Amino acid sequence: LNSGTSALHLALLSIGVKKNELVITQSYTFAATANAIIYCNAEPWFFDVKKKDMSLDIEQLEKELSQNTFIKDNKCIHKKTKKTVKAIVPVFSLGISPNLKALNSIAKKYKLKVIYDAAAAHATKYQNKNLSSQKITACFSFNGNKSFTAGGGGILATNEKKIYEKAKILA
Repeated sequence: LNSGTSALHLALLSIGVKKNELVITQSYTFAATANAIIYCNAEPWFFDVKKKDMSLDIEQLEKELSQNTFIKDNKCIHKKTKKTVKAIVPVFSLGISPNLKALNSIAKKYKLKVIYDAAAAHATKYQNKNLSSQKITACFSFNGNKSFTAGGGGILATNEKKIYEKAKILA
């Protein structure tokens, strides 16, 4: 794609993010993460990060979801707004991997999709394995400020066939 932002936008559309839905992300990120959510006419729901690695605060996420959402018709619903919470977009801040196991567990429990903003995480590993060996969907950037660059561009990487097929159509 032409940018990491476009990769995030395409990924969100490919998992079916729609107008007025909530998409969880972290407050410490580049504007592209929130912009991609807004491009889908959805609303970012910001969460704090942990100081030690600047990744999404998983404990806060679990607490907020347990207190402020409920599951109805296999969807996560925000109690106060009645909006569907569709996805989580954690960021690999400074190329550091968040706890994928914990995030995927929370996503499964609350019926959420996960799109990883891995814009600066080209060589990042999780539990000594390449990201490509995980069942994840991640978006990468090749902007000039990244450690691996082509001067620009981005990639939507997935090993989930449904997301791949939808992205192929939308792209």
